[in-house]
Amino acid sequence: MKTFKTGDRVVYNRKSTAIAPRGIYDGAKGTIADVDSLLVEFDDNVRGHNGGLDGVVVKEGHGWYVNSADIKKVRGRKKKVDAVQSAKEVLDDLFGKLSSLPDDEIQELFGMVTAKKAEKKQAYFDFDNECVINGKISSKPLYIRIGLANDGFESKEIGFDSTFTPIVCKGYGDDIEEIELTSDHYIRFRLTDEA
Repeated sequence: MKTFKTGDRVVYNRKSTAIAPRGIYDGAKGTIADVDSLLVEFDDNVRGHNGGLDGVVVKEGHGWYVNSADIKKVRGRKKKVDAVQSAKEVLDDLFGKLSSLPDDEIQELFGMVTAKKAEKKQAYFDFDNECVINGKISSKPLYIRIGLANDGFESKEIGFDSTFTPIVCKGYGDDIEEIELTSDHYIRFRLTDEA
């Protein structure tokens, strides 16, 4: 029987009947974030999640709970990088370069950024005054997950058609944060205590 420790570097090669991560991620390397649940934080985004079952959270999209048969140890440990320090160094360098530019070049630079932002008009599905949602998987951005739903969640999950790019938006006006999803994502609505 294989034994692992938290912090072990592993490589993924699917041999079990596990449904995730898919076999297309064979060869992906990662680090065991939680040995009890076999949560692996992969170096690259494997369209996974951020863990959290046992309170251990990893980078969003980089985590999967794996089967021990699907991983094996590799030599070396992932280098720890101080993300805050790295970001500060990059920003210091950028602002140092910007401060040395003449005012007219800075204005021109920011003018080009604003113009590019204005040029980038995206097309969005128009719901108009009608909203129809059913179990059909194509031609509409949303559908009720029936055959694709997780056990116990038939008709309780809303999926996204792969011909559309679902975007979760937060904020208003110029202060909008957009989070791009994929057709692998889906929505559940939890009832609140007041309901």
